[in-house]
Amino acid sequence: MVLDSIRPFTPGFRGGVNVSVFRIDPDAIPDFIISQGKGGSSRIELYDGYVSPAANAALAPAFAAFGTQPVATRAAAVITTGIDVDGDGRADAIQASQAGAVGGAVQQYSVLGAVRNAATAGAGATRVAGSVASVVGDPAGVVFQVSSTGLEFRDSIVGTGATPNSASATVKVDYEGRLLDGTKFDGNKNTSFNLSGVVAGFREGIQSMKVGGRRTLIIPPSLGYGANPPAGSSIPANATLIFEVALLETT
Repeated sequence: MVLDSIRPFTPGFRGGVNVSVFRIDPDAIPDFIISQGKGGSSRIELYDGYVSPAANAALAPAFAAFGTQPVATRAAAVITTGIDVDGDGRADAIQASQAGAVGGAVQQYSVLGAVRNAATAGAGATRVAGSVASVVGDPAGVVFQVSSTGLEFRDSIVGTGATPNSASATVKVDYEGRLLDGTKFDGNKNTSFNLSGVVAGFREGIQSMKVGGRRTLIIPPSLGYGANPPAGSSIPANATLIFEVALLETT
């Protein structure tokens, strides 16, 4: 992207901006994390760093990092940085900090916009999806559970039928898999397979479902294909995988 082609926020905003640069999407070109300065609404926007005027596109919808904070804090300038959790050279999270008349605040968002509460993150924690969860299409307020392995999941429909009886159970599902940039890499309906033959995150996510349920899985690289994606696939190395799964039958 040509830097002077970026037009963040509304034309009438005069509070300045803060810009940080970090790789976010799968390509090797750093991207832009742009946050509002003084007098804003703690708004953050992410832009593709690809060097082409035609690529003048946001990576995800904008969001307010401190939208629930008191007005005196919310209007303060926001400083952001990317955080590389798994060491693959790309940001897995965005940390936002802010100081105002009523004190300071620090908040962390995944690249999907899911806010992580530092006091509760870890096994059994939850994450609340923010407005930049463009790939999974979640509105603000949708809660993702976080397992002890780092798998994130939420149920749009909770099933009432049987649960797979082991890690080698046979299941029939409808599913669709996408990357963080929205690229669809796989999908099938009424397909059956043994859970022992799929990646760990997919297996873990289905094992606790009940027939009739529908679930979104956010699978980190450590529970997916890691540095060795299937040959010939569109999945890059160390990719986070997003799956929508409906469990139809199980043994």
